[in-house]
Amino acid sequence: MDSVASSLPKGFSLVGGIPLKSQDFAASIIFIVAFGLLIPLAFWRIIHKPTRSTVLIRPCVVLVARIATYAIRAVEANGNYAEGLFIAEQILLLLGLLPLCEPLISLLKFHVRRNWIPTPENVRDKSILGRVLWLLETALLVGIILGVVAGSKTSDAMSDPDELSSLKSYRYGISGLTLFVIVTAPIVAGFCTFQEGLPRQPLAFLVCCGAILLIPSIYKLDITLHPPSSFSASSKATFYCLSALPEWILVTVYLGVDLESLFAVKEGQWKERVAKKMRKGKWTGPYVARDEFEMHETRADGVQRTAWEDKV
Repeated sequence: MDSVASSLPKGFSLVGGIPLKSQDFAASIIFIVAFGLLIPLAFWRIIHKPTRSTVLIRPCVVLVARIATYAIRAVEANGNYAEGLFIAEQILLLLGLLPLCEPLISLLKFHVRRNWIPTPENVRDKSILGRVLWLLETALLVGIILGVVAGSKTSDAMSDPDELSSLKSYRYGISGLTLFVIVTAPIVAGFCTFQEGLPRQPLAFLVCCGAILLIPSIYKLDITLHPPSSFSASSKATFYCLSALPEWILVTVYLGVDLESLFAVKEGQWKERVAKKMRKGKWTGPYVARDEFEMHETRADGVQRTAWEDKV
């Protein structure tokens, strides 16, 4: 244990520190159980068609990743300090927040575009709102790429001081992009909600999610700027309170709320699908709502299909 800490270059920040049995074993088991209790809810959301949504894929991935993360921490706390475990744990902790930002952008898009009707003229959205949404998606994608690169450098940075500076730069970039997405998304949602008279419940949900995400984002930026002790009980408590707990709360919120009824996710995805068809010239007629399209799709065999029914 001490040899692990002494082998790290000065200034290296371990998210969550080095797990100790007295400080981390019980906490790790608690979070394994806490995330495990969400599995039935996630499974129900997946099999229950009215609330099934691709938006929930990332929270479900984080759910599995966090069970693995705290299982690794429990193993480490029991005395297994293999370097591979440390690297795997740090990569999981570093990347886990980014997938939780993706639903924020997707739900924002469905909310602010709920009154948008795709036409052949507007499928390439060059409005300010369209550019902002594109910028948020791009920022998240770049953050994920930086996270993957940072993860690949974690092993080298643990033994090479020269790589540490590079790793810190990637972490700063990830934190900056994450904070940009988290802060900008609720602001855009609020502006569009009040300007266009959109429902306020979805706005409250997005603001709530953004606020929860802000806590671990600031925490991870702070420990990169000011690396805490790897064995400090207070730094471990801070990790569990400001990183582990908010992530669990957010996964619970994503899975616990009926996103379909709040954001009309399926209709929003249908609009995107139709818009894509229009861009490719495969849909030349007027937009048809998803419910109306599906109603015609389920008609009895032998009934003449209309022209627009064959477009998708």
